[in-house]
Order: sequence, then C-alpha cells, then structure tokens
Amino acid sequence: MDDDDYSDLLALLDHDDTASIDRTAPIDRLGPAFAAHRRHGIDHIKHAFIPIVHHTKQLHDAIRDDIFPMRTLTLARLDEATLHFENAARRDMHAAQSAYDDSKRALDALFSTLDDLVCQSDHLFQTFETSMLEHVQRLRHCADQMPVDAERLITSLDNKAKHLGAQDHAKAKENLLRGILEKY
Repeated sequence: MDDDDYSDLLALLDHDDTASIDRTAPIDRLGPAFAAHRRHGIDHIKHAFIPIVHHTKQLHDAIRDDIFPMRTLTLARLDEATLHFENAARRDMHAAQSAYDDSKRALDALFSTLDDLVCQSDHLFQTFETSMLEHVQRLRHCADQMPVDAERLITSLDNKAKHLGAQDHAKAKENLLRGILEKY
C-alpha cells in the first residue's frame, strides 16, 4: 500500500458523519490498493524465490557433477580397502587353521607316544614286580635256611677251632720241646 492509500483510510476513519457514509465506498477505494499489494507480494516472491530456486538447481548440478564422482571414487576405495581387509582376514584365518591343525597333529603324536610309554612303563613295572617277588621268595627261603646253615657253620667252626686249638697246642708244645733240645 502506498502512503496515499493510508491517508485515504485515515481520512475515512476520522470522519464522524456515519449516516452520510457509504459503507462500501472505503472498501471500493481500498480494493485497488489491496490488489496492488497482492501483485507487489507476488513480484517480491518472484524476485526473492526464483534466484533461490536457480541457485539451488546450480548447487544440485554441482553436487551431482562433483559429489557423485567423489562418492563413487570413495566407494571404490572403500570396496578395495574392505577387500584387502577381507583377504588379510582370510589369510589370518587360514594361518590360524593351519597352526591349529599342526598343533592337533603334534598333540596326537605326543599322546600316541605317551600311550606307548605308558604301555612300556606298565610292562617294566610288571617285570620289576615279578623279579621282586622272585627275589623276595629267594630271600625268604634263604632266611628260612639261615638258622640251620648258621648252626651248621657254627658247629663246623667250633670243631675246626677245637681241632686247630689242639693242633696249635700240640705244635706249641713240640716247638717248646725242640727249642729246649736245641739249646742243650
């Protein structure tokens, strides 16, 4: 609205004669002002929003031209990096599986060797036990025979001692007599 339109509106409102006033006259006089205000608003919208729409379209074109190739390149690099990571993970998994299989084979071999050693140990223990039982039986037999053998030995030694003592006594007397005879 122009200043003239405002002044007309104020003049109509200040007028006291309500009977002589045509009630549709102010509306008729303000109609062109409202229509002009509407046109002015549409023109303002055209001038404000059309550049914004054009600028937005240019941004979309720039994004499509600049961002999409970058996104494609980034996705390709990401795909390459994930493929590299996946291959490294596969290699690590295969290496771990191989180490596990090797360890399992080594443990199986160790347990097999341990089983063999346990069998040999059992056999040696049985042999040792049998030998010990034989030795114990021999020692018991010897222990049972010992008093009889000891008694025989003691008797035999006593007899020898008596015999040797008698011989020694006789020899001693003979030597004494010879010594006496030799002096005289």
